[in-house]
Amino acid sequence: MLLLLLVVLLLLLLYLLPQELDLLLEPDLLLMLLLVVGVLLLIVLALVLVLLLVLVLLVLLLVLVLLVLVRQRQLLLLLLLWKRGALRVQASTVGLLPTTLLETAASLSPVAQGTSPRLLRVPQVPVPKPGAVVECRLVSQRSKAPWDISEGSSVSRTLLGNKED
Repeated sequence: MLLLLLVVLLLLLLYLLPQELDLLLEPDLLLMLLLVVGVLLLIVLALVLVLLLVLVLLVLLLVLVLLVLVRQRQLLLLLLLWKRGALRVQASTVGLLPTTLLETAASLSPVAQGTSPRLLRVPQVPVPKPGAVVECRLVSQRSKAPWDISEGSSVSRTLLGNKED
């Protein structure tokens, strides 16, 4: 296919050249031109293949993440949180563990507050301005002990200016 494309390009180039220039073309020059066009086409083909490979790897990574989230029954919750704008929960170390996403979301959601234990306890501070960061500790009401993400870690929540936050 690449050879056919190369031949078509060469024939088009020869057709577009005036007759005077066609006589001046020597076989060595024609061969060099053919070689340059071929190398350029190979470079373009290699770049397209690399881009396709990267795209396929990104799609596979997205599918893998979605499968993990579906397996943990957190995909719907993740989508709901994203729609509400409540996905700005960040841990100061590596991040929230996947098993805590459901519990953290339940503690942030006004609907789920009555059905699940509240895990985020915000210290008594004046009402922060929108965009402010409030430090929180995750505390389980079942054990009444700090819930351990990792030693010395804390969770930050960027407030969006909503009264619910």
